[in-house]
Amino acid sequence: MTSCPRCGASRWEIDKHSGETKNGIPSKVLRYFPIKERFKRMFRSKRMAENLQLHFSNASKDGTMRHPVDSRTWAHVNAKWPQFAADPRNLRLGICTDGMNLFAIQNTKYSTWPVFLVNYNMPPTLCMKSENIMVTLLIPGPTAPSNNIDVYLASLIDDLNDLWNEGIQVYDSLSQKNFSLKAILLWSISDYPGLGTLAGCKVKGKQACNVCGNDTPSRWLKFSRKHVYLGNRKRLRPGHPYRRRRNWFDNTVEEGTGSRI
Repeated sequence: MTSCPRCGASRWEIDKHSGETKNGIPSKVLRYFPIKERFKRMFRSKRMAENLQLHFSNASKDGTMRHPVDSRTWAHVNAKWPQFAADPRNLRLGICTDGMNLFAIQNTKYSTWPVFLVNYNMPPTLCMKSENIMVTLLIPGPTAPSNNIDVYLASLIDDLNDLWNEGIQVYDSLSQKNFSLKAILLWSISDYPGLGTLAGCKVKGKQACNVCGNDTPSRWLKFSRKHVYLGNRKRLRPGHPYRRRRNWFDNTVEEGTGSRI
């Protein structure tokens, strides 16, 4: 195709001054590294296939969180989809992305966005090592993808949907049998501006809190020309001494509770 079937934008670069279309020169190049075949290769190694199942029998017994397997989200997935949780080889993933300057020069406006997948099936000493974090997408600059990031994520989302709905046939070298591998995306990891890009949340202005939403306690500073966010002492436990510290904050006493915690 030479144009987008949805919005009609040209596939080729357009000269900003003359408006001429430069045929053969793409306006943007997205690099996607497919994940299905990489997951298959992980189970070809007996040691890695064993590591991918250690979470099943290593949950915390004393209530201390030592691994995501001890988290509420993990327990919620187990309770809601017991068939998925029954096979310890099914993968639990996290997605993270942020802009980075490839040239390490702060005044350079070029910004590339890599998208990573983190595999939480592995032990805590391994799942966050650089060699076990998958680079799935490279979204080139010069500017951030902002609200268009869903267009770039489409290929990854399609593969994740297939892994969740249908699964893929994988050979497990540990059990020496084929099985249907499925995967679920547990959460996303990003800083607050990255959250606005990745999840489409408001991260600035009157409704900057993605938890409070319309009830965000914001105040506009006329002379500083920016919003500040007060009223967060409502989330403290009732009777907390900070609620009564007028002179430490905005000379008010905080009462009540937050709308969402």
